[in-house]
Amino acid sequence: MTNKFNKEFKNAEEKINKAIDKTLRSVATELFGEIIRRTPVDSGRLRGNWQININTPLLNEIARVDPAGAQTISFETSKLGKFTTDHKSIWFSNNLPYATIIEDGGINRRPFGMVKTTLTDFKPAIDRIARINKV
Repeated sequence: MTNKFNKEFKNAEEKINKAIDKTLRSVATELFGEIIRRTPVDSGRLRGNWQININTPLLNEIARVDPAGAQTISFETSKLGKFTTDHKSIWFSNNLPYATIIEDGGINRRPFGMVKTTLTDFKPAIDRIARINKV
């Protein structure tokens, strides 16, 4: 009886972990997409420089220019398929020198930020994604 219980418990644990992984990837995908959409566009370089990495931030600039943001979202969120609860964090990075200035409201940007405003407005989306994934 104990072996059967252990097996059932292990199966339940695996299902729960898969649901959590799926939910975290969904939240990160939506959050990243919204940050891209809230990133102001001049040449598209700022949008194109957003990057995703698992466990450690990326510290480099990249040459991608993406005024619409679609390429950036597609390429970078594809990296999230590797994310599981075994990993510690998902990093969103933009290393252009003026990214922080724009985030902090420089260049007459109102409301302040791409990341700050997204995080402030994102709680309902997290709740919705959790309900969809039954977590």
